Amino acid sequence: MKMTIDFSNAKEQGNFLPAGKHTVKIKNIEAKETKNGHPQLIITFVDANGREFTHYQLADFEQDWVKNWFYNFTKNAGLPVKKENFTFDTNDLVGKPIFVDIQREYNDYSEKYKNKLKYTAKYDKGKADQWDEEYAISDEEKALKAKQGGATSSSNNSNPFANADGPIDIDTNELPF
Repeated sequence: MKMTIDFSNAKEQGNFLPAGKHTVKIKNIEAKETKNGHPQLIITFVDANGREFTHYQLADFEQDWVKNWFYNFTKNAGLPVKKENFTFDTNDLVGKPIFVDIQREYNDYSEKYKNKLKYTAKYDKGKADQWDEEYAISDEEKALKAKQGGATSSSNNSNPFANADGPIDIDTNELPF
């Protein structure tokens, strides 16, 4: 089959920042709406090795927890934040160094482990060594991956298609034709 696809806006995948504590720079901030029409910011972080992590942050400032998150995030990114009406351009954040803690969490909906931004901290060159740690994959996640990978050794397989490539056990005398 011949196909023509416009890849002009395609993004490369595969160079992701793993779970752990990292020193990063804010690469990009983009405002969008969620599928449900809620405002959000898509924040991309990048480390010195070019590995990226994208965080999707709700931007409904009527909610206190959102306001608190942005207060701490902008403050940790080095903006001169004041506890009053504060105006800034998101481009002011691009290129700013910041510490991030990315943790692996199990998502009940997708039944997978996902990387999630736990928190940010103000960049301090003297503490950068403490923010260079990758977290090991937990035993629970390893067990789940093995289970989902089809590692079954059960002789009582309830899968009706388990023998799909083998012979069909059917008596031709029972067929109506």
